[in-house]
Amino acid sequence: MLFRSLGHAGGEGGPTNLWMAGILDDADRDATSHQAGMIRDVALIGAVRKAKAAEIVSLDTAIALADAQMADMLKALREEAIATDHQLRGLLEELTN
Repeated sequence: MLFRSLGHAGGEGGPTNLWMAGILDDADRDATSHQAGMIRDVALIGAVRKAKAAEIVSLDTAIALADAQMADMLKALREEAIATDHQLRGLLEELTN
């Protein structure tokens, strides 16, 4: 499974993140079931964007529970994830327009 090989869906030694595991399964299925081209590219961008959405939601939760110093660091990570998602959305628009 291509996308699963990129890393364990759960943390090192931790439980599997079922949400991320489902996203990775979808991405792997898209990568192997569609011929190379726009449809597969769009599907894979969608899968990465789902993973980014999961990351952003997880960071929001962590920020709510963190102390002030840790929250600032987590907010910076969230902003990076949001910026990456915006770049992917732009790429998606380029591919489909």
